Amino acid sequence: MIVLLPPSETKRAGGDGPPLRLESLSCPELTPLRATLVDELVELAQDRTACRKALALSASQDAEIDRNAEP
Repeated sequence: MIVLLPPSETKRAGGDGPPLRLESLSCPELTPLRATLVDELVELAQDRTACRKALALSASQDAEIDRNAEP
């Protein structure tokens, strides 16, 4: 399975759109796996060094890592 992560640069602070609702996506049988992946990404983002290494990010992207650290 390939997991595509959108670039954090496209996230906007605030906004009025609804948050991601995993249960509203197609293939509902993937909802538990998607939830696990979201949780693991948030957990990974708690450790900037590990996150940079795992996602091939640079220190200049630490602010984006911090945004991903928010559940």
